[in-house]
Amino acid sequence: MRDSSRTKLRKEKVSVMRTAGIAIGIMVGLIIVVFVLKAINKDGKMKTEYDERQKIVRGEAYMYGFYALIISLVAEFMVDSAVYDVSKLGITEFVAPILIGIITQVTYSIFNDGYEGINTNMTKFIVVMIVVTLINFLSGFGSIFNEGLFRSDVLNDSFVNILVGGMGLILMIELMIKKGIESGA
Repeated sequence: MRDSSRTKLRKEKVSVMRTAGIAIGIMVGLIIVVFVLKAINKDGKMKTEYDERQKIVRGEAYMYGFYALIISLVAEFMVDSAVYDVSKLGITEFVAPILIGIITQVTYSIFNDGYEGINTNMTKFIVVMIVVTLINFLSGFGSIFNEGLFRSDVLNDSFVNILVGGMGLILMIELMIKKGIESGA
């Protein structure tokens, strides 16, 4: 009986430490984002500036991103109810619909000339995207290589890093396609 109490207490400590680690990681990430935003904008401001037409396009893009989020959540619910227990997806269950909404918003913005801000230094932006994408891929694949794709029959949380890396890769490919379209290639 004592061993099960100790095991339970040890698991609770690990859970609290993991949650604290995630919270600290998010805070550090947000601080880094502030510095990165200032670095990629030509005028050193944190806020990217857009002209009136870009603001309209971005508003439409957010609308489509929101619709994609809702549709993906409904699809997830239907799959969970009828076919597959999505709780085995771990945090990916919650993050995937958000990423789908973000990809929808970004894709619409890119192909309707609403993504690149007036004060954005795209060279710095691309460098940051490459670094973020690589960090996510390395972290995700490294964890899965060491711990496996599933832990206790639940998808490894590091799979989210792979999805975020994939999102960064999609973004860069879309930017290259858009650049090719604009240059007439």
